[in-house]
Order: sequence, then structure tokens, then C-alpha cells
Amino acid sequence: MRRATCDRRGFGGAGAVLLALLLQLASLVAPASAYEHRQSTPSFGVQFGYGRVFGDDSYRISYPEGTDETYRVGISKYHDEWGPSAHVAVRFVLDRSHALGFGFDDLRYKRNADLDSALKGSLAQWAKFTSFRADYYMYVNRRQKASYYVAPSVGIQQREIRFARSEVEKREFRLLYGGALGMEYFIRRSFSVDLSGRVYGLPGQDGTNLVVQPALGIHIYVI
Repeated sequence: MRRATCDRRGFGGAGAVLLALLLQLASLVAPASAYEHRQSTPSFGVQFGYGRVFGDDSYRISYPEGTDETYRVGISKYHDEWGPSAHVAVRFVLDRSHALGFGFDDLRYKRNADLDSALKGSLAQWAKFTSFRADYYMYVNRRQKASYYVAPSVGIQQREIRFARSEVEKREFRLLYGGALGMEYFIRRSFSVDLSGRVYGLPGQDGTNLVVQPALGIHIYVI
């Protein structure tokens, strides 16, 4: 009887040790998987940054003023090199390492205040770019706090030349294609800091223009 009791105590002690080891292993594994999300988990985020347009993108103005003569103005030449940008994004988790996203970007270039040109008074106050896009996110290192992603994009961009708050010369819609490289750093499982750099190609009448947009913001997961 005593031997049976000792055997039970031995098995009990071994079971307790095994349970403690499993709990310890679980505590090591839990943080690694804590930043993954279930399929169809929605999330949304906002980012702010700056963007720059390279290439021959342009618009026409009447010059000299009051005449029927027109002059083609290059945005990258007569407007500020960098302009403020804002980004809004919605994502849906497809699996542990992929997500489908939809985004909206607003990018504006102000007239160059230091421009020494007879054209200065005729130039638009703002050259505005608004983008609507779909993104396919591919994540690396998703289980860790710092997760990296690549996101090819396709969409439509609207270019708007604004001479005054209520005066717009014209709006044009163009195809947008490109992608992003980024990093999410999770503060909590439902909240991350999102750093990204986006590059877009914009085919136009004067050739393909390139838009570069670094941005920093936050992303929130609905869990």
C-alpha cells in the first residue's frame, strides 16, 4: 500500500514538473503569436507624411493673363518639391501573413513662394493629388512585435489644379500602380505604429510620373 502511495506521489510530482514545463513553454510561445490576427479581422489606420512628384506632370494656364495664349506649367518645377500628405487605410486579414487593404491618400503641393518668375502670379495655389487604391499586404515576421510588409497597389488618382478655394481649373483621373514597404510595431495586440514608404507610377499625357510618399501613423485592429 505504501509503495502504491509512493508511486502515485512520484507520478504526481512528475506530472507537476511536466505541467510547470509546459506552462513555461507556453509563456515563451504566447508573446510570439500574440500579434497574429484571425481571418477576416478588420483594421483601420491613419498616417501623415510628405510626398514628392518627379517627372513631367504639368497643367496649362493662360499666359499672359487676359489672353488666349496657354502655357504648360511643370508641377515639379514651379511648385514646392515636397508637400504634406494624409493617408487613411482599411484592411481585412486573409490569413496569418496576408491582408487585403483599401486606401485613400491626399497629397498637396503649394506654389513655390521663392519662385522668381513672371509666371508666378498666374500659377495655381495648389496642385492636389487624391488617390484611391487597393493593396495586397504580404507580411514578414508577423508573430513578433516588429512586423514588416510589402504591399503592391493598383488604383485611380485624381489630379486637381486649384487656383483659389472655390476655383478649380480641372480634374483628371489617371491609373495608379505601385506599392509600399513598411513596418508595424505593435504596442498592444490591437494597436500598432505604422511606418511606410510608398511609390506610385502615374501614366499621363507627358509620360509616366513618379510619386514618393514616406508616412508615419497608427493602425488599430478590431478584435
